[in-house]
Amino acid sequence: MNKKRSTTHDDFNAISSQIDDFLEKVHPTQSTCELSIKALQNLVFELIDQKEQGLRVQMFKRSTNQLIQRFSDSLTTAQDIQIKLWLGHNYETLGSFSSALKIYQEAVSLCTEDKFFREKAEALRWIGHIKAMQNKWDDALSSFNESLQLSVDNQDLESEANARNALGLLYFERGDFTSALDHWQNAVELADKIKDARLTASFYNNLGILANVKGEKEKALAYYSESIPRFEKMSHVRNLAHTYHNMAMTYSDIKNYSEAGNYFEKSYKLAKEIGDVRLQAMVKLNRAKLYLAINDLFLVEALCKQAMRTFIDLEDHLGESDAYQYLGALYTRRKDWEKAESYLNDSLKIAKDYQNPLGEAEANLEFGRLYKAQGDTKKAKKYLKSAKDIFDKLNLEKRVKNVEKEMSEFT
Repeated sequence: MNKKRSTTHDDFNAISSQIDDFLEKVHPTQSTCELSIKALQNLVFELIDQKEQGLRVQMFKRSTNQLIQRFSDSLTTAQDIQIKLWLGHNYETLGSFSSALKIYQEAVSLCTEDKFFREKAEALRWIGHIKAMQNKWDDALSSFNESLQLSVDNQDLESEANARNALGLLYFERGDFTSALDHWQNAVELADKIKDARLTASFYNNLGILANVKGEKEKALAYYSESIPRFEKMSHVRNLAHTYHNMAMTYSDIKNYSEAGNYFEKSYKLAKEIGDVRLQAMVKLNRAKLYLAINDLFLVEALCKQAMRTFIDLEDHLGESDAYQYLGALYTRRKDWEKAESYLNDSLKIAKDYQNPLGEAEANLEFGRLYKAQGDTKKAKKYLKSAKDIFDKLNLEKRVKNVEKEMSEFT
């Protein structure tokens, strides 16, 4: 099988030449802008292998800027806003969060007329989404609340449902599962009112995530099973990829490793097709957890370090913290105590710094297992108790019982 090689200087020039040829042949009119941008995206992705992610982003940004400049005189404000929203989604998928944030902010600045309230609400939601991924919680909350208020003021149920969904995700990441559930249940009711299958599927997916964290594995699988066929029917590839990933994690937790591997593979394949670098890293990291369970430590290390590099590049601090946590667990297995402690310290520090109690609890749990493996009962009990206390505050009863079971082994 032929493998694609890295892009050389000559390759870069040839790619640039082909893109320039494409741009020269475009005839700007109001009706052809969006089609031209999508065609340009397909060309860039066809010419540049997904392994060259940085080059893809560079060429896509440069060429779309040139293309939009050519259309600038013929675009209406409504078209300009829609194109910016579409480009923002693409930049975000490619992992260029700064570019996505900038263009979403440009979209907001264009929404000066009341008739663009829905577009403004959408742009604000996506700004909040990026801020949340960067763990800038207050900024994210402000954007989501502004989006929600716009939607409520204009009695737009679909937009309100999307805003409540976003707020639910934010509260979930902060460990406020009660508020998350309240927003998601409100969102489900709104989606049912307007009979929006896509929104309903998204909300089932989120309820599955919450059920999984609470240890209700069968309920989580049931929710995902409601979500997947809806996304498949509508061909919502990105949402489908994320739901496959969530399904895989749940199967891994209940030790059905065959099904977990199957769904991880499905998720990773779709994530590569659409160029979603963050999801690719998430799949790698959670596959590492699977391989840790079956003691394939070489693969665990490779996958964790690949995921970790992506999270660092994306400034995804919570993803980085999870990668350190898994590496800590790996080196505990290898009895490399110094490395295990170093990685777990990094994981715990990030979780505390970015106010992620679930991550903090998980890191404390791994610290307890590290010291238990070393025979240091006093330290092991201390960290296991810290993990239990946090799980208790989060009302994760099954997690509390599991930690109590581990603690009982010392008596």
